[in-house]
Amino acid sequence: VRVLVMIDSGEINANGHKEPISELELELEAGSAEDLLAIARELAASLPLLPYDPSKAARGYALFRGESVKPARTAAPRLDLQAAPLQAFMGAAFQSITAWAANQHAAIESDDPEFVHQLRLALRRLRSLIRLFAPVLPADFVAHWQSVLAAEADTFALARDLSVLSEEVLAAASEGDSDQRLPALLAHARTKASAATTDVKARLGAAGAGVVLLDLSRALHALPASSKRTKFADLAAPALQAQHKHACHCFATAKAERSAANLHALRIALKRLRHAAETFAPLFPAKAHERALAELGRTLSDLGRLHDLSEALPRLTEWAKEDP
Repeated sequence: VRVLVMIDSGEINANGHKEPISELELELEAGSAEDLLAIARELAASLPLLPYDPSKAARGYALFRGESVKPARTAAPRLDLQAAPLQAFMGAAFQSITAWAANQHAAIESDDPEFVHQLRLALRRLRSLIRLFAPVLPADFVAHWQSVLAAEADTFALARDLSVLSEEVLAAASEGDSDQRLPALLAHARTKASAATTDVKARLGAAGAGVVLLDLSRALHALPASSKRTKFADLAAPALQAQHKHACHCFATAKAERSAANLHALRIALKRLRHAAETFAPLFPAKAHERALAELGRTLSDLGRLHDLSEALPRLTEWAKEDP
């Protein structure tokens, strides 16, 4: 194994714009991707390092064009139906890892809550992929990474929840309302959201913040080739049927008792159904598939607003106790 380690420190200057460079670059000369990732992981465990893909040339051109860094959207995976399901899973997983890394890096510098939101969506997409491809994955891999990725997403939950409360619930309620208490409440919520964002930045800027991403990358490279001759249709049908059955059950429960908990369970079930439908999109007639996703999207939008309000109520009640 031979890896070149280079420290780049300086500044990119282009068209009147500047951007600092502070990188530890690893270049594999001899060995495997696993060797390179193992060294990166060891360094990231004790140093404040995060994986970062864009080249200095790409960043220079972006500066020259005056382009600001935008949140990396976590799109539906582009599956190669000609590949073996395990290989397709790995390709789709690395798509989400790329979005995770980009948003993780940008969230340190930016106050835009969308970076944290897209980071969490990347983690959610990874969990969904693992759930859908579980039949061709080792059982211990599925159990371990479902747990680890859920825990990682939870560390960003407070910042996301407070951002939604301040900008999507209270800011909307304050528009055109004459009650002078609402601006004070909104200011209080924004202060709380800012503090949570600062905590996220501190966490991402600390040693060890890049370890989970690197560990998953290593685990993906280490996956054993599956001996099962599974076809995509054989994988997709039971997965979609299971998600659909669960969503129907949650709908019946929520219809019988429209509690916040039941509506939230329905929302999660429909999100998983949408992820499954998006993942296996190439297997469906395009127009019918688009209509189904549009219907799911509208329902999830309604359920999302209800969830935001149900999450807001206990927090607002707590704040009211502190300051009536």
